Formats: sequence, C-alpha cells, structure tokens
Amino acid sequence: YDLFTRIDTYGINPGEQIVCMLPMAHMYGLAFEFIYQFVNGTHIHFLSRTPSPKIIADAFATVKPDLIITVPLVIEKIIKKKVFPTIEKPHMKLLMNIPIINDKIRESIRQKVIDAFGGKFKELIIGGAALNKEVEIFLRSIRFPYTVGYGMTECGPLLTYDNWKTFRQSSCGKAVPRVELRIDSGDPQHIVGEILAKGICVMTGYYKNPEATAAAIDRDGWLHTGDLGFLDSGGYLHYVGRIKEIINRGGEKIIPAEVEAVLSRYPGVKECKVIGLPDPYYGEEVCACLVPACEGENLDAGHVRAFLEPRLAHFKLPRHIVTLPALPINTSGKVRRGELRRMAAESLGLET
Repeated sequence: YDLFTRIDTYGINPGEQIVCMLPMAHMYGLAFEFIYQFVNGTHIHFLSRTPSPKIIADAFATVKPDLIITVPLVIEKIIKKKVFPTIEKPHMKLLMNIPIINDKIRESIRQKVIDAFGGKFKELIIGGAALNKEVEIFLRSIRFPYTVGYGMTECGPLLTYDNWKTFRQSSCGKAVPRVELRIDSGDPQHIVGEILAKGICVMTGYYKNPEATAAAIDRDGWLHTGDLGFLDSGGYLHYVGRIKEIINRGGEKIIPAEVEAVLSRYPGVKECKVIGLPDPYYGEEVCACLVPACEGENLDAGHVRAFLEPRLAHFKLPRHIVTLPALPINTSGKVRRGELRRMAAESLGLET
C-alpha cells in the first residue's frame, strides 16, 4: 500500500523517463530513483560517471526526464551560476521593476531554467537538505514547478511532501498519507521543537541494537528524528535544523540556518556554512565558512561582519570567518560538518 501511495503521489507513469543521479547507497536515491520507478515501469537512466553540473545537464538534454528528484546543491549551483549573474546586472534590475516587462522577463527566465532541466518535467522534487532561501524566493517568483520534501532513512524515507501547485514556500510540505507528525514544544505553531513521527513507514528498530532503538523510539511509538521544526496553521512542516548542529554560545542557542540565510546574501559568497567551534569562555563560538564566488579570492572578514551587524542579533554574529576553496560534500550532497570543523580550526590555528 505504502509503495503505491508514493507512486500515485508523484504522478509518474509507466513508460516515462527519469535520470538516476542520487547515490543508491542512501535510502533517498534507492527509493525514489530506483525502487518506486522500477515497480511502476518507468524508464530509469543511470549516469555512468560521477555527477557534475555538465554531466547532469547533458543527461537532462538527452533523456528529457518527466520527473526530477534532486538535492538542493544541484539546483542552487545552476541558479547561482547561470541565472543570478544575469538578473543582477544594473539594467536587468531596472527592467525587472517595470510592470509587464518584468513579467515577460521572468517568463523568459523561467523557460530557460526549465529547458536547462530537459524542458518537459512535471515537477522538480528537492530533498536531503534545506534549500537556500534566496534561491527559493527566486524560484517562487518565476513560478518554477518545484517542491521540497522531508524524510529520513528510518522512515523509508518520506514523511512530508506536497504538489508544487499547492506547496507552501519555505516549508517541506505536509505529512504524507498514513504518517503523523508532532512537534515536541509547548506551542508547535510558533515555538521550534523536535520533529516526532509515527506511521506505517517508520522503522521497527535498528538491527540488533535495542539501546539505539530505545533512544530513538519512545514508549508511545514516536520516532524522535533529531531534527528541529514547527508546523504552521495549515499543517505544513518547516524544517529548522539538526539538534546536534545547534550552537550553544554561553547559553544562547543559535540555529546555523538563520545565520546562513543572511550570509548567502552577501555579494561575493558562492556557498556558506555556519558551525560551532570550541571556545574557553562561551563553550562554543560561531564560525562562518565561506566559499567565494571568484576562485582564489579571500573575502574580507571586516566587510562581512559589517554586512551582518545590522541584520543579526549580536550573539549570532560569527566571531570566526574562514574563506575556503570549497565545502567538503558527501555523495548525497550534504556538507560533512566534522570535516568542515577540522578545516576551519586548522585554518584558524585552533584545536577541536
């Protein structure tokens, strides 16, 4: 039942095309780009080489997939590299503020972005990590057919999803059929808490590890995801971050995504990640790891702080700002935070 519910949800039909570019060693790629499609009779096209922007673009142009399932990193790179440089030119900014002309420009940009993904897909589904807010605002402004889902391996892995036509911006959709969600907080609509899940897709436990199972699933059958979020009045889940990634600076709790959302708007920043580094006085201090848009450039820490000061509370301001050539990424497109922490500490001459 659960398998066919997922197939019906996505609307992918027998004989249609999909490009498999996510690692099948992870449940996300295995379930959504192989198992569901195989059972449904969808044509699956595998990449024969390690995915890169060019390889993926060539595959989309050849296959013209009917559905695209990806991680934020792929679409963020395409938008930031191919679209933002054009629309940020002074004359383009001026034109995009003129009624009617603005609509025509956005429609043209929308079609170019759609063509970059093959030109005929019904929907682009994003999961595996949070989507950059600036990119999402832009996608929304051009009516791009995207949606964001949320899940985890322990849930097979989907927990939330919504069709792009009804999807609510900045959310991860609603609980899918036969899944219940709860936020462990006094006011789930306004106060962030741990996301708890229960349903047919939730695991019975970790293999031969009763201690880990007991720590993850409580007596009432709720799986404690380790993620933070809230549910709005419409039942849409808003993901905030991982509990273990929260920075505790002298008792002040800092959610890295809040700082990253502001940093991503700083001119010259291609990618950014915020982590906590040990501090003898506060316990942890905020560290911003930045990848410059121009290769080899060393971003000025003073200028970055000046940009952040009027936009963030004082205790959220990064004490450390590190410029790196690239962020360490794993095969599923997520940042390896342990490795990033080591790289940042090494750059600053600190011990972790």
